[in-house]
Amino acid sequence: MPLLFREIWLPPAEDGIVQKLRWGRSKDLDVTRDVTAVQGPETLDTAYIERWCAEHGTTGRWASLLESLPEL
Repeated sequence: MPLLFREIWLPPAEDGIVQKLRWGRSKDLDVTRDVTAVQGPETLDTAYIERWCAEHGTTGRWASLLESLPEL
């Protein structure tokens, strides 16, 4: 049976960013940087990301990531 016209749930970009910051592997941080750059930090719920980073102790990773974003 095809999955047409069925509701699915996809996590928002912010949840993916938070999780990858927690994992902290090089490839995860690269993906997180790329998603943030393409999405644009101004379109993300940065307060949500920062709240979870504070909870998980990854605020430094988030700050470093923001500083490393390429100029678009």
